[in-house]
Amino acid sequence: GGLHIAGDDGGDGVAGGTVVDRFDLEAALLGKHLGTEMAGRAGAEGGEVQPVVARLGGLQEVSQILTPDGVLVANTFSSSRLYDYESVTYQAVFGEFFNFKTAGSGNRIILAKKQGLPAVASLNAPARQLFERLRPYGINLLEYPAQLSTRPDWDVDTRVLTDQYSPANLLN
Repeated sequence: GGLHIAGDDGGDGVAGGTVVDRFDLEAALLGKHLGTEMAGRAGAEGGEVQPVVARLGGLQEVSQILTPDGVLVANTFSSSRLYDYESVTYQAVFGEFFNFKTAGSGNRIILAKKQGLPAVASLNAPARQLFERLRPYGINLLEYPAQLSTRPDWDVDTRVLTDQYSPANLLN
């Protein structure tokens, strides 16, 4: 886990970090092709996502370090009891964001930008460019743009996570 920042230096999109599994690779690739800078975090091993970064203040700090065309990529759990709380907190900082889930993974990837999201159709060309390189790994990137959703599938009236309000410990 942790926060990774990558620039447009031609690297793999996860500078200073390691792609841990296929889902993290997918997150890195999606983030790389949405913008020139990526910030991401992975969930704590075997537990809920680390709540400090997911709180309002932590996400505001991440937003401050992103360039205008920067992208936040967060790999979280789609079945987490904190799902609604996390979602409204990301929305409070970034507004509309892409919510990406694949069936059976138990994960979701949040993709957010400070300056608004690109049209989903604009992601089809980069997906086609990477398709052949990723096919040996069982990753069909051509399917992903259509799976990006901005429609809230969480309770939008849920309270935002802050340093003063974090139910993570209560949910254990």
